[in-house]
Amino acid sequence: MIAAFLITTFLLPLTYLPLIIPFSLFYFVFTRRRDAFLLILIFGMILDIFLFNPIGFTPLYLSILLFLASLYSRKFEVATPNFLGAFSLLGTFIYLSLLSYPPLLASIFCFLLSLLIYAIISIVRKKTVKKAHIAYG
Repeated sequence: MIAAFLITTFLLPLTYLPLIIPFSLFYFVFTRRRDAFLLILIFGMILDIFLFNPIGFTPLYLSILLFLASLYSRKFEVATPNFLGAFSLLGTFIYLSLLSYPPLLASIFCFLLSLLIYAIISIVRKKTVKKAHIAYG
């Protein structure tokens, strides 16, 4: 009984990780390309089919999430770890809650993953800028 509780509490949420949320958010924020909506439509439909979710739910939810991010991008700087982490955390939590999955651990994991992705992107950008400065400077 205790083992079943531990498995459903700690391991089951990791099987429902919607990693598409932080990755699509990062793609949209850092590239500022509108084709992110087309990619979300395609990958969201594939994800819905494989996870036996209602077809069209994931693309609709992700489109709304990216639309909200684009609205915020007009007023605030969105390419920050605070914004991306908070948006990933809330987006994952609401998505999993709507699908009746346990949202807490998966949301925290996506939050930490988004911070890690941001750190990696920052390091890569600094090295790219440094190489460009050396080449042209």
